[in-house]
Amino acid sequence: MRFVIPAILAMLVLAGCSNRSGEGGSSPAPPQPHRKSGSVAPEDVSVEIIDEAGFADVLKRHRGKVVLIDYWATYCAPCLKLFPHTVELHRKLAHEGLVVISISLDYPEDEPDVRKRLAEQGAAFENFISRYGTGTRSADVFDLPSGVPYFQLYDRDGKLSKTFAAPIDPDEIDKAVEKFLALSRNG
Repeated sequence: MRFVIPAILAMLVLAGCSNRSGEGGSSPAPPQPHRKSGSVAPEDVSVEIIDEAGFADVLKRHRGKVVLIDYWATYCAPCLKLFPHTVELHRKLAHEGLVVISISLDYPEDEPDVRKRLAEQGAAFENFISRYGTGTRSADVFDLPSGVPYFQLYDRDGKLSKTFAAPIDPDEIDKAVEKFLALSRNG
């Protein structure tokens, strides 16, 4: 019995290879992995390593916009659960002046896994990985008083105006973002 389950699993894995043509000529392209709706190819996702100087430059570059930063990590289940909300906010409100940025607190060498997760979510905005990974240096550099998930909301003047720490209610993020966007529409 203990050999039956591994044998069945091996047959299922190998069954995926049966689409290859053994005949001459070009063989069909290998099947593409199933992608969630809205996902993108990993090579189409930008991911850069960021430190304190880079972070200051990013904020300066987006002055005049409302900026929402999502701090997350691939090992953080609540982060992964909230990330589709971040992507949806970007899709809905980027045209109104919202800039969404993600900063992963994984280590730089985890970039392939970070990129894969971002691609699965369709993260078509600026994505970074902390140069300092999970360590306390990241908390100091990015002013994170708690672990991830953690969000920061900057107003159009580049001032940190609101933060969200676990447990995070996505509706509260929506309300705050809408408020800052409305202020700029009306003011």
